[in-house]
Amino acid sequence: MNWRGRPLTSHEVVVNTIASTRTRTGLRVGAELDTSAYPTGVAVSKAQLEALPIHRHDTHGAWNYTIYPTVDPAAPATDRSGEPTAPARRAAALRMLSDPRLTGMRLQDLDRLARQLGPAQAAAREQRCYQQRGGRRRKAPGAHGRPILSDRDRVLVTVIYLRQVCSQQVLADLLEVTQAAIGPAIKETRRLLEEHRHAIAPTILRLTRAQDVVDYARTGTVATDLARSRRYEQLSNPTLTGMPCVDLDRLVDRLSIRHAALVERRRHQRRGGARLPGTRGGVFRQKITDAERILATILHLRQVCTMQALADLFDVSRRTIGNALAEVARCWKRTAFASRQRRRGSTARQTFSPPSPRKTTRRPIPNHHVESIQTHFLRNVLARVPKGSAKMVAAAIRTIFAQPTGAEVTDQVDKVAAMLAPKFPQVATMLVDATADLTAFAHFPAAHWTKIWSTNPLERVNKEVKRRTNVVGIFLRDCFPASAATSTAAGSVSGRG
Repeated sequence: MNWRGRPLTSHEVVVNTIASTRTRTGLRVGAELDTSAYPTGVAVSKAQLEALPIHRHDTHGAWNYTIYPTVDPAAPATDRSGEPTAPARRAAALRMLSDPRLTGMRLQDLDRLARQLGPAQAAAREQRCYQQRGGRRRKAPGAHGRPILSDRDRVLVTVIYLRQVCSQQVLADLLEVTQAAIGPAIKETRRLLEEHRHAIAPTILRLTRAQDVVDYARTGTVATDLARSRRYEQLSNPTLTGMPCVDLDRLVDRLSIRHAALVERRRHQRRGGARLPGTRGGVFRQKITDAERILATILHLRQVCTMQALADLFDVSRRTIGNALAEVARCWKRTAFASRQRRRGSTARQTFSPPSPRKTTRRPIPNHHVESIQTHFLRNVLARVPKGSAKMVAAAIRTIFAQPTGAEVTDQVDKVAAMLAPKFPQVATMLVDATADLTAFAHFPAAHWTKIWSTNPLERVNKEVKRRTNVVGIFLRDCFPASAATSTAAGSVSGRG
């Protein structure tokens, strides 16, 4: 029943009600009954939508526009008569997907499998309709609402998906259907395959774009993979990485296992439990592979290029590069290789990068040992500050060390203390009490500040002395007096002997 209280008893009544619409400004509405059958699940791509004869208005063109029956008079005329229709393109895509290189079986075997599963598919479809209706069918099935994929097409896309050739989204793009039409079909057909004890073996082929599937079906190769492998070989040059290709491959193999475990642990925490039976995770290639993550991290640590340059090189966003660097850094810290390097008195920075020829004013590694004075003082300060204000307080205190002259350093301490006093009086008191320690470096030439306010050089010397004395104690104890050998090794570090 419509808003006028008229019962909508037939299609004729509905059409006449719509056609009788009139407005005071002279609007007339024409309505006709379309008896054609249209399949469900058809998707319209962005390119197809932009190709429609739509003329957008100057004011809010996304909302106000005119759709012309043929072409937009404001746009140049184009001949579209030679283009195939959507059903023809879909049929061609299905024939392409039936290639034995993609399905792993001959056409005769695929047809035999489809005929074998046909009755079970019909029974499953009728059961699903019975549950949706809530009872038996009241009349014969009509021609409306027909699925866009036939039973054989459902078997074909399920085989392609179970072989892990491409994802459901790629299949939807190829067939110009919605993903909602692909997902239920694969879920139902996979269950029937398991009931009939048909196992589909996965392949090592991974295609992430619809164009990659088309290229592989035509030529047997993927242009994207060739360009990607060529780019990786160029960036793996020992001149850029600072290590032989053999060492790089060994490092990639070691860190890839650690990275896979880290990713699976994060997904387990997000799911809140184990993966459900029959589901797959991470089988399709991501935007950047594990080897590319590790290579990008090495190039970044060696300061060969910036994060934005890495994003442009690997054709990803800067956020993806940042996440990759953070993940690889976590894996690097946990590997046994890194442990051996730390025992030898070296760090990831020393292992990855000899001095790079590119000059820069940035700090080499953001997470490296920062200046001891700043670190210990900030740690004491932030222990007395709420977490919500920690970043603000830390940033204000770091401005003290960013001043160009000694007088400005002392003045900045007073300014920061005065700024924090109303809200954090305890922090202001700590700043005033520690003024002499915080500004001690300012009495020396500015060129020496970075060496004075940090105790890292002294710590490195002490660590090297300790390492050499330990080595001497192990190997020279039987040949020389320990005290003489130790003094000789330690003196060579400090410049004596």
